[in-house]
Amino acid sequence: MNDNIDIETDRLKIRSFTKNDLNDVFEYLSDEIVMKYIEPVFTYEQVIEFINRTGIENKLIFAIEIKNEKKVIGHLIFHEYKKDIYELGWIINRNYWNNGYAIKVSKTIIKFGFNTLNIKKIIGETDEENKKSIKIFEKIGMKFVGKNKDGLIEYEINNNENIIK
Repeated sequence: MNDNIDIETDRLKIRSFTKNDLNDVFEYLSDEIVMKYIEPVFTYEQVIEFINRTGIENKLIFAIEIKNEKKVIGHLIFHEYKKDIYELGWIINRNYWNNGYAIKVSKTIIKFGFNTLNIKKIIGETDEENKKSIKIFEKIGMKFVGKNKDGLIEYEINNNENIIK
């Protein structure tokens, strides 16, 4: 895969991270409510390391920017998990929840993954108590698979089931 993703929707841009995004990322990764089902909140130093390692050097996550504000409101997890299988996820600043952004970026990246990268399957995982993420997985056409080895519940969508084409 080309590690640089630059995809736009009507309101959002999915793009690579830059060091200029650190303050926006800290805003949501330091929020206990946002991080409730994910991991402990991040310090600013942890945000720097995380973005450098997973967003700039290794391209495992991508910035979700709201175009009219030029603000990073979250990140999209999208990377190869196994051969021809990618992982999908998101973390979004809670000030931007309930606007359909997670659904929009997920549908957009699924379409890109299946139609451009020819991925065979996309998976997502979450804590079984995270009802909002479960609802999003279901709304974007992913099917419940079961619990994985980490105790998280897993969803998947196969390219031949892709209803987003």
